[in-house]
Amino acid sequence: MNSKDRLREGTTTFIGLLFLLSAVAMTLMNIFFEKDFAAWSSIIPVALLGWVFLWAKNSILEGITLGIFNSNQN
Repeated sequence: MNSKDRLREGTTTFIGLLFLLSAVAMTLMNIFFEKDFAAWSSIIPVALLGWVFLWAKNSILEGITLGIFNSNQN
């Protein structure tokens, strides 16, 4: 998938970036505070889910929501 196709899938890119940013925020909270903010067993799946959504097409949302989110809006 080239960069032009990637930009057309805006919804999943936005969701993926939100998940990745939250994983980075959880990691930074772990670094800067003495008490653990989040366990690595929760940070890693959030980061992986963000990566999946970042590279997925919008049609994945139709499958996850059982057709409520219609990706074929013409």
